[in-house]
Amino acid sequence: MSNSKRKKLIAVAVFVLALAAMVLIIYFMGLSASVSSNAVKVTGFWYTEEIRFSEIEEINIISTGFEIGEKQSGLWMIGTYRGVYKNELLGEYDCALNKDVSSCVLIKKSNGEYYVFNSS
Repeated sequence: MSNSKRKKLIAVAVFVLALAAMVLIIYFMGLSASVSSNAVKVTGFWYTEEIRFSEIEEINIISTGFEIGEKQSGLWMIGTYRGVYKNELLGEYDCALNKDVSSCVLIKKSNGEYYVFNSS
């Protein structure tokens, strides 16, 4: 094998390993939620959403059967849904869900928008 072919093969192998490592990191990081004295904050890999209590009109917990609906914009990464989705119940809503967690928190904001999230 020539030296240039070997270098290309090594470069491809390094790229594939780096990509696999990144996918595993994203998969195992999931989402986390915290509550401070004035806001709810949801964070994850390249993701942060903070909703102040003054913006919240109503909060509900949906224990099972939430239909995510169709993605309007955003990302579907391994095991997570993030972005703007649309379903029959809420219309368009902001979403940050772990696929493997069955329950979720539904926040209705005072401006009429919805935000749905969960945390592993």
